[in-house]
Amino acid sequence: MTGEFTEYRIDLFPENLKKAIKAKGFSQSRLAKQANLPLETISKWVRGHSNPRIDSLVMVCNVLEISIDELLR
Repeated sequence: MTGEFTEYRIDLFPENLKKAIKAKGFSQSRLAKQANLPLETISKWVRGHSNPRIDSLVMVCNVLEISIDELLR
């Protein structure tokens, strides 16, 4: 079995999240509501003050209709 190792970069997450929110035409508030997360959590992520748990990351990706790769690469 061959596979490629994909390096994820959490340091890219805040900027990529901002872009994804804008591309979807959402506000941070709308994303928070639809992902069932506190607005403060989304705000901290966008500012780079905290990082998401994997379950929250998956929920945000589902709401924004994007892949984890798009947020972390």
